[in-house]
Amino acid sequence: MAAPLPRRPVAPVRTGRRRLAGALALGAAGLLAGCGKPAAPALDGVVLRLGDQQGMTRLLADAARALDGLPYTIDWITFPSPPPLFEAFRGGHVDFTYTNDILALVAATNALPLKLVAASEGEVGGIGIVVPAGSPITRVAELRGKPVIVSTVRGGIADWLLHGALAEAGVDPREVQISYALQNDALTAFTTGRVQAWATNDPQLYLAQQAGGRLLRDGKGINSGRGIFLGARAALADAGKRAAIADVLARLARARQWSNAHPDEFAQAYVNRMRIAPEVARAMVVRGRTVLRGLDPEVLADLRQLDRQLVRQGTLAREIDVDALAEPGLFTPPEAGGLGRTPG
Repeated sequence: MAAPLPRRPVAPVRTGRRRLAGALALGAAGLLAGCGKPAAPALDGVVLRLGDQQGMTRLLADAARALDGLPYTIDWITFPSPPPLFEAFRGGHVDFTYTNDILALVAATNALPLKLVAASEGEVGGIGIVVPAGSPITRVAELRGKPVIVSTVRGGIADWLLHGALAEAGVDPREVQISYALQNDALTAFTTGRVQAWATNDPQLYLAQQAGGRLLRDGKGINSGRGIFLGARAALADAGKRAAIADVLARLARARQWSNAHPDEFAQAYVNRMRIAPEVARAMVVRGRTVLRGLDPEVLADLRQLDRQLVRQGTLAREIDVDALAEPGLFTPPEAGGLGRTPG
């Protein structure tokens, strides 16, 4: 069966709008029209509703000052997790968002009115399975019969790592007592000994390691590190919003280039916004370096392969037409060095 997107009350937090005068952009559009070239869509008055999980996209954009000079308005809507975000997307309340590759395909299978508009690739050292200090467990295979907690949703990055690591070790997931919880609840279960292993990601992974936790397996070779940007079909059919989405993608690509080149400054933004220790913030930044990619043939081939794998595993009930969902011409990444990808 396809992994459902639970219906629950949507409790987004609107964190304000961001807009600066776009006279230069509008003037340039007028000049192009006067030269006999097609005029760019007018962006004055366009409001792009951006669904942001835990405020992470806005944190990046603000730290890099990527949104200076916007000729349109961004209405930021912050969600605590993917399920309420996707329900808002289903209801037509979000124009643009970001998630991982697995959840993007799950959302598509659940008939959300979306298109794939761009991708990202990131390092996966900040995803891991950790056991408490002093644990006798030294190999993933020894998790058989043990309680293990996962602090991402089903299909999330830590869940994917756990199932991939179990398969790698020849352990059927049904032989492991797997439970799911929010980060704070999972931390409590881990530190009080109610579970014997924890699949999670930074900053919790780093904190667990600093407290003496021992890493059994990180995401290298299992997690793809792939993220997907999603646009609502209705937004993409609107010329102004479509142009705004393309512009936001270009700005976020430059923001990622900035964050990779200035890890200390980006880490300080985490410290200021999330009130975490500087060493924790820097670990998150260094272990989570990311760049944006267009929907090039390699990305689409990876998504088709992942789709087939999810169907074989029973996560998805049917294959989807990845190419029909893709808008590959909307975003072309700026020239810059990419990250070496781990197959997966």
